[in-house]
Amino acid sequence: LAAHFGAASAAGDAAAWEPAVRYAREAAAEAAGQFAFDDAVAHLERALAALDLGHPEAPARLALLLEVADARRQAGQLAAAAATYRDARVVARQLQDGGNVARAVIGLHRVGIKTGPSAERNGQAALLTEAAEMLGGQPASLAAQVQAALARTLYHSFEPEQMSRAAPVAEHAVELAQGSGDLDATAEALLALHDVRWHPGQARQRLEVLDSLARATSGQNAGGLGLLTRLLRAQALLEAGDPGSLTEIEAYCSAIGRLGDPTSRWQVLSRRAAVELL
Repeated sequence: LAAHFGAASAAGDAAAWEPAVRYAREAAAEAAGQFAFDDAVAHLERALAALDLGHPEAPARLALLLEVADARRQAGQLAAAAATYRDARVVARQLQDGGNVARAVIGLHRVGIKTGPSAERNGQAALLTEAAEMLGGQPASLAAQVQAALARTLYHSFEPEQMSRAAPVAEHAVELAQGSGDLDATAEALLALHDVRWHPGQARQRLEVLDSLARATSGQNAGGLGLLTRLLRAQALLEAGDPGSLTEIEAYCSAIGRLGDPTSRWQVLSRRAAVELL
């Protein structure tokens, strides 16, 4: 259906663009559910082309633009994803849509940048700060995710002045998230708190944060979050000299290796290589 309505829309059938968009989105969701991330990107790109033929209102196009950016990031098309998030942010600012400004900037943060001081990292911190100001703390769950991303961005700059700001920002993110009752936001905030406490000799403190994360997301921890928590716990145990860490790392690698996306494949190879080096 996505293929047929997409072809009709591209051929100029004025009535076809709306079902073309709907079915392309459904096909993209199905593809992503089967780890066919490149296929999901292709479907959503066709959806965006069909939507443009219908001369959509700006909010509708913005929503689809963010979907395209998310799909490109999942597929490992990081440069394209970053460019799409930036485009989405510009549109959201023009609409004075603080929520989607925040979503675009959080997405840009998730694309990732090299650790250490850089103009790009400083620029990302500025974008996150602006997003936080536009939200004004509401909705609290989204504000918490912005603050969590900002804390990580500041901490991984490795600039003493920036790093000193990271812990209070992460703690504020945890307060906002816990107040909102949103499990995803709470997880993001606690992960940021874990990151800013990642100093030599602080393995036990990080394990305490991970215990809080496990309690806060009890029953919701079976997917990617559970795997990430397992990896972080393994790394803390390794730092503490606990040989059980190696079992945890291998269990993590076996599980995440089945996901099939580029980031997961990188995680498996890099973690197993690190174990071999040790």
